[in-house]
Amino acid sequence: MTPAPFMFSVNKNFACQTQRLMRTVLLLSMLLGPLTSVASQLYSDDWVQGMARMEIGPSQSAVDLRQPVLDVVPVGQSLVISQIFKRLNIDPNRVVLKGSERRMNVTFYEWQISVSYLLSIMSANSHVGSDTKEGQELEREGYGVRIIRIHAK
Repeated sequence: MTPAPFMFSVNKNFACQTQRLMRTVLLLSMLLGPLTSVASQLYSDDWVQGMARMEIGPSQSAVDLRQPVLDVVPVGQSLVISQIFKRLNIDPNRVVLKGSERRMNVTFYEWQISVSYLLSIMSANSHVGSDTKEGQELEREGYGVRIIRIHAK
């Protein structure tokens, strides 16, 4: 039995549309894959709260000096930022550098460590190597470590 001519054209159109849809899905997954994987690699909010061991209030910016300093770097001293990450048990590959803000003699570096929290670390601009190139932030000396809540709970 021979199929009706319209059956072939419907199936051919369906195959073409399916192929286009599959290409679109593949392209979108290639483009969005890195974006969705960033959120999945961040730490959980519960983990951050446990690590901070203090109440973290809401804040308007990562340069909010009203937030308490974590007891990571001794007062009057500084540590290489990669050492600060180690002391906090934070894997630099699981967080995202959101930016930096220079205020007079200090640069505030901001890493997103969970959906709702930023890690803010101060770094003096007066020490050797203060003109940090992108990707070298972890090599700078840091102090004034704070956790900043960026989303209301």
